[in-house]
Amino acid sequence: MVRRHDADLVGINEIAEMARVSRQAVANWRSRETDFPKPISELASGPVFLRSHIRAWLRTKGRKIPMAQIISVINFKGGVGKTTTTVALAETISAEIKKKILVVDLDPQTNATLMLIGENRWFELNSKGYTLATLFKDALNPDNKRFDLATTLQKRVSDVDAARTIDLLPSSLDLIDVQDRLATVPSGKYYAVNPVELLLRGVRSILDDYDLVLIDCPPNLGIITLNGLRISHGFIIPTIPDHLSTYGIPQILTRVGEFGRAVDEVIEPFGIVVNKPSA
Repeated sequence: MVRRHDADLVGINEIAEMARVSRQAVANWRSRETDFPKPISELASGPVFLRSHIRAWLRTKGRKIPMAQIISVINFKGGVGKTTTTVALAETISAEIKKKILVVDLDPQTNATLMLIGENRWFELNSKGYTLATLFKDALNPDNKRFDLATTLQKRVSDVDAARTIDLLPSSLDLIDVQDRLATVPSGKYYAVNPVELLLRGVRSILDDYDLVLIDCPPNLGIITLNGLRISHGFIIPTIPDHLSTYGIPQILTRVGEFGRAVDEVIEPFGIVVNKPSA
């Protein structure tokens, strides 16, 4: 069972603030809208809801509330254009629609990072620990926290002149080693630390600064990928239309669905992106 942090929970007052309506309007939604989220607890002070459930409901109702759409780009097989899809989507949407984009590079191969900021800048950041690897390393060594979100966040990173609204949280080769060690992460006081929520806890303060967050995941369903899915509203699957590249798609759908149910979140399959014709 995933333990909830206070920031994940909202009451009637917080819902009214999120939706920019009155408490009475929220009460009316609860009584009239059959699909309004159920509270996870009834306290003396009133019902308590999961923030993510309320956000998802407001989004389906078309409420004009600033909130990011967060999408993971995932395939268990490498070489299918996952990173290319991530960066191409970011640059196209930035250039053509002028939306503010955050690219979260969770793939230890660091290809999205290199495409967006170049090898020299990445080497400088990596040598100083200004990558997402430091966020996960902090969980392994909680007495020596070094991750600084403001310094790690790279702004206006694309070299495409028209795509000047893309920010980046860069990756590192160090994630290869971190991935194998995260299963041993200390649980903390009252077992409050969950290894699939490390990214959520580290970056949630900036997510709604963006219109779209794209997460380039590793080619597996390890703990690093689960961290990306944990903050995602949905996922897309890039592939090449051949047998080996498409064979695992049903397994992706099944396992991501199982993970979503385990953390009590809906992670929608948004579709498949075919990157090039088969030979």
